Amino acid sequence: MGASESKLVFKQGIFRLSEEQEIPADDPYWTRFWELPESTEDVFSLFTPADIRRTRDHALPNFQTLLLAVTSRLTVLRNHPSFPDPDLAPERDVLNCIRILTRLLPYVYEAEHLEEWEDNFFWARRKRRTRQSQIAGEVLFDEAQPEDNQEARPPRAEDYEDVKPLAEELIDTLMDLLFFADFTIPRLPTAKSKVSFSIWQSGVGCNTAMGSNKTLESNRCEILRLMLTLTGKAMYLPSNTLPVQGVKAITYITTCQDKQAVLTLLCSLLNTSLNNSFEAQETLPQSIRLLKFRGSYADYLIMSIHTLMTTSKGNLDTVYPALLIILNNLAPYIEHISPSACSKVIQLFTSMSSPSFLLANETNHTLLASLLDFINIIVEHKFTENPYLVYSILKYKQRFEAVRAFTLESGQQEIERQNEKRKAGSSSDVAISPTLSQSEEDLHTPSGARSPLTRIPEENSPFAIGDDDSDDEREGEGVQTPSQSSFSAQTSRRPSTTSTTDENGVQQVRAMSEKARGKKPAGHPPFSRQNSMTSQTSMSALFTPSASGFTPTVPWLESWLPELPLHTILTIISAIAPHIPDAALVSAVSPEARTLIHNLPSFAEEPEVASIISEPTPVRVQSFEWSALSMGWYESLLWGFIFSSEMVVGSASGATPGTVGVWNGTAIKLFRVQEAAAQGPTLLAPKGAVDAVGSNLVQRIGNLSLRGRNSQDSGSISSPSVREV
Repeated sequence: MGASESKLVFKQGIFRLSEEQEIPADDPYWTRFWELPESTEDVFSLFTPADIRRTRDHALPNFQTLLLAVTSRLTVLRNHPSFPDPDLAPERDVLNCIRILTRLLPYVYEAEHLEEWEDNFFWARRKRRTRQSQIAGEVLFDEAQPEDNQEARPPRAEDYEDVKPLAEELIDTLMDLLFFADFTIPRLPTAKSKVSFSIWQSGVGCNTAMGSNKTLESNRCEILRLMLTLTGKAMYLPSNTLPVQGVKAITYITTCQDKQAVLTLLCSLLNTSLNNSFEAQETLPQSIRLLKFRGSYADYLIMSIHTLMTTSKGNLDTVYPALLIILNNLAPYIEHISPSACSKVIQLFTSMSSPSFLLANETNHTLLASLLDFINIIVEHKFTENPYLVYSILKYKQRFEAVRAFTLESGQQEIERQNEKRKAGSSSDVAISPTLSQSEEDLHTPSGARSPLTRIPEENSPFAIGDDDSDDEREGEGVQTPSQSSFSAQTSRRPSTTSTTDENGVQQVRAMSEKARGKKPAGHPPFSRQNSMTSQTSMSALFTPSASGFTPTVPWLESWLPELPLHTILTIISAIAPHIPDAALVSAVSPEARTLIHNLPSFAEEPEVASIISEPTPVRVQSFEWSALSMGWYESLLWGFIFSSEMVVGSASGATPGTVGVWNGTAIKLFRVQEAAAQGPTLLAPKGAVDAVGSNLVQRIGNLSLRGRNSQDSGSISSPSVREV
């Protein structure tokens, strides 16, 4: 449609769709939709969103007739014995029908008020006159008039046959067209029909490629774009509804009876998208810093997960449970954890056990329990192989004991103390843990959102994360917490012969194994904490409800705190701590500490330790289970990639990237689309009149960096452009 006059005729026809009511289906007017356009850009630029919505909302019969006309024309051309023939069954008509459907369908899916109409129009069973009845209706006998013949032969039930729903017929047609000789695949000498389900590229299921050219690949892109549009109804459903409701087009494609067609398409797409070799870099730019990491893969995994959880500022809180499950699955097999990785584990524990994190919402405690399970599994299965982790537990035993003695009152006062200290401008302690202090703006009171793990208390709090070589004595020098009687500096520095701290820690029931439960003396009273049940009313008044309405209460705390899996850790502390000198826990690099770390495996013979590691908790692999929530998240991610990738796929078919925009401007519900201002022409992306000059400059600049290459290579230089995919 190169001439402006043709474009004007096409545009006038689009206006007629909404201005004239119920245009007859046999009107020659409909043919202009597949005869006039010459490219995808013509259809998408002239058929504007306003035109489509106006026709859809004010002239639905015309909108329906247009959809039916182009779909029927597409099916007729596919079944034409001469297709593709420029005169009898032109390829242009098929492509234009595909383009019109690609343009219209997103606006069908976005309209909630047309949901019932859409289901009936595309997916209801249909009836169609049989071929015999059509022929009989066209034959006139003797001198009978057509009117007399119609009266003599009224419509009968046997004159009609049941046919597939319109959407299924359309999908079948598109599947055939993807493997149609001289349209999307080259003509095969051995093929018995024009539709030959042969894999496009060599790879999975095929050893040799059939060959192709730019025209065939462009036609494939047009069809695949329409198939994506058909299945793209998913983008117009909320993420919580999509996994339950599903998309009928996807279901039909994946469950249709013709498995050969589905497998051929799948292998063709796999082999086409993966047929490029991976890009290899012989050297890295000087700006890339190479980290000198000498740990094991387990160390790398622990430190990477620590980084993800502490530097994401809460943006990845939905995947925190999955990250901890990964650690738990590997825990029974981890050996020789490095000191750095042990430090990260302790930092995560201290962050998750801080009052500001535990009291932020009603589910954060599950993360702490999962991390404690990870530590327990390593200790029970690989005690002798991980002395650095055992040393870290002993060095920071005060913090594990602080969790056992945690109360709402102590947690609230700890948060208030940290807030007051921050208001006073004290920042000396914050710098002790630079890794996790990137977001230390405030230690706000509990809110509905999960607190980022970067927000941790100061060092001199029992809930803080200390430096690897910090002195434990510093932890008790500052302002003590309300529950200082349980974990004061004097108590923590004493050999673990203290009265109730270790005794109750060994015998408490906090998600302990069946073996540990059996060892608990019969009739032993359950573990109790000070101030835990004495002033429920007054404690609830200390907390303001969060945005989600959550307020920490004593019953809520009692529902999970006694079940925290601290039994194994506290048993290790009570069994080993009395036998080690205080100086060994001051610094990990001291001679006493090195001697202790070297001798820690020998403590496996201690009765209490042996009772734990002799019968460890059975290994339980937690597999990922799809749920409606996770499925909705995954599909939103998948379709988000499809949405953004469609903007640049045009270069494969010779189009300008971004000019198609199948889903642009539609009411997408699966994910949020953030529109950005259009970028003007640049040196690397010239547009319009500057194309020639820009391309020339880019090529000249590119040649400057290629000195020294031979003349053969210099002749094949192509100018870089953001248009290339």
